Amino acid sequence: EEVDQSDILQAFSCWTYKVASRHRYLVCDLQGTYVDNLLVRGEYRLTDPVIHTSDIAQEQIRRKFQSNNADIRERFGRTDRGQQGIDDFFSTHKCSRLCRMLGGRRLRSPDESFSAHFDTADRTIS
Repeated sequence: EEVDQSDILQAFSCWTYKVASRHRYLVCDLQGTYVDNLLVRGEYRLTDPVIHTSDIAQEQIRRKFQSNNADIRERFGRTDRGQQGIDDFFSTHKCSRLCRMLGGRRLRSPDESFSAHFDTADRTIS
């Protein structure tokens, strides 16, 4: 079974949630361009992603900052729909062969996690 180009971004979103962030964040609604020329071979240039924060991550943030703020799920902006956004994504997502291939692949450094790239104080991605 060959990997379809349309599966790549869906598999990436699935991977961000299940593997990279360990069920804390989902990066989805990926838009951009695919570049494949003499200078750049097979690269996606993505813009304006949506990041949904899971209930697990929200609780960790509340404990860390000792806050009961109900708006904490919007730490990545108004498009962060929290657990509902994650649930909606997975209600239509069907894991592909590529999802299964990426299923157990962690980031290069075992000490580094996807969530380490998020500065919770500034709400920015490094």
